[in-house]
Amino acid sequence: MASHKRGFQYARPLWIPALDASTNGRSLNRLAFARDMAGQDMQYDESWLQSLLYRFPHSLPVAELEPGIGVLIPVGREIPTPVGPIDNLFITQEGNIVLVECKLWRNPEARRKVISQIIDYAQSISQWRYEDLDAAIRKGIDDNGKPCGKSLLEVVGEVLGSIDEIDEAAFVDAVQKNLRMGRVLLLVVGDGNHLFGNHTEADLIVMSPHKLDRQCRLSEI
Repeated sequence: MASHKRGFQYARPLWIPALDASTNGRSLNRLAFARDMAGQDMQYDESWLQSLLYRFPHSLPVAELEPGIGVLIPVGREIPTPVGPIDNLFITQEGNIVLVECKLWRNPEARRKVISQIIDYAQSISQWRYEDLDAAIRKGIDDNGKPCGKSLLEVVGEVLGSIDEIDEAAFVDAVQKNLRMGRVLLLVVGDGNHLFGNHTEADLIVMSPHKLDRQCRLSEI
């Protein structure tokens, strides 16, 4: 056990691939965020965090936060909206929508703007039709920073292995309904949660203009 600077105790995370005698656990080390002479991060920035989540969507604890939401499929980064780009956008085969805003908590702007930003994004896309979301995804970027240029169905089909795995009519209807009703899971993801004192997770209920609830969660990576 190691002593944290705030005074409580914590254990180093352990990765165990399977619960049997044939496997060994491996301790995990926290990433060191090195800085240059100007105090800027040299390697790990918010773009890096976006890419990490795009490549490893299962690192987001959505099953614990919203049971039954489905498996996340990354459909783009920097998705344009009228109020600014969404850092990461995920969708499930069931048509559920997840917005992610990435922030390094030592960034002073994070504490002031992160919650209002992601709420603005959710409010903006609640005015969209399916076709609007599809057009925005085509203008977003992929994991390599290149323009996507593909439809939502094409992106989802690639992840699933074939577009034939999707019931197109049911998928489009589900996405359209979730947009119209403001059913969007909002995740604020960072390298350490200091927005709400010593709490490591906070839940917020965000009211849309139509008085529909959106769920916003803070998650630490």
